[in-house]
Amino acid sequence: MRVVDDGGAGGAIVARDGDEVVLVRVTASVSESEHALPALDVSEEDAADMRDECLHYLLDHKREDAVRHDVVAVAITGDRQATLRHLVGVCRWSED
Repeated sequence: MRVVDDGGAGGAIVARDGDEVVLVRVTASVSESEHALPALDVSEEDAADMRDECLHYLLDHKREDAVRHDVVAVAITGDRQATLRHLVGVCRWSED
């Protein structure tokens, strides 16, 4: 993915994955365990917010016909150490 805008869609990062527009929400946590996995908890409310962000993005960018929303979770596990998880396609919105 290539970042296009670092916060122009309701706080989400806007990126491109090939020809696809991707809104990315990033969450972070700190853990004392070097084996900790970042939490990818997406509540119904979060998913609804992401669907709204997708719709608003398409309404504001008429030349785009589809967008997806991903979540990236980072757990900081030590000095210069972190683990990362990427949940692809929490929601998608397409005009097709």
